[in-house]
Amino acid sequence: MWCLLREDNLCDGPNICPDAIGEDNCDACPLAHFRMWMDGWRGTLLRNALGLDFFLQMPGASVRLEEIPALQFSALKIIHQERDRFNEEKDRNRASGG
Repeated sequence: MWCLLREDNLCDGPNICPDAIGEDNCDACPLAHFRMWMDGWRGTLLRNALGLDFFLQMPGASVRLEEIPALQFSALKIIHQERDRFNEEKDRNRASGG
């Protein structure tokens, strides 16, 4: 989730990175690793939890706790924690002029 919220800042792009190979990202590129991670089961879990989070924000939407798989509930909890941390980080950066 940390990477998802900061995806735009993970890589400056292959045109700027001194370790990039042609038009491709370098082997150590955090963005490339993140995208590969998102293609696996963890990314599927994160996307499902984000979908549930979106649904739950709709007026009148509800779901019983026992209807949410444990892993998806844990992912949803992490989403909210990371979102709060990200917003606090942005607020601190704005306050410090960064």
